[in-house]
Amino acid sequence: MSYHAIEPVTGLASLALARGAFGEAVAQVETVLSRLRVQPDSEGVCRAFSTYLVCYDILVSVGDGCSGAVLAEASA
Repeated sequence: MSYHAIEPVTGLASLALARGAFGEAVAQVETVLSRLRVQPDSEGVCRAFSTYLVCYDILVSVGDGCSGAVLAEASA
C-alpha cells in the first residue's frame, strides 16, 4: 500500500469515529500504523506527522492506552 493509499484509510478512521463506530475506527488506525511502520512517508515528514496525529486523536477519543506511544512514534 502506497502512502497515498494510507491517507484515505486515515479519513475512513475519522469518519468511523464521527459516527460512533469505535471498533472500526481503531481497526483502521491499526491498518494505517502498520503501513507507516513498514513504509514511512517518502514525501515528507509533515504528511506522516499529520497522519500520526489523526491516529493519536482517534486513540485518545476511544480511550486507547496506546495513544502516547503513537505520539512518541510520530515525533521520533
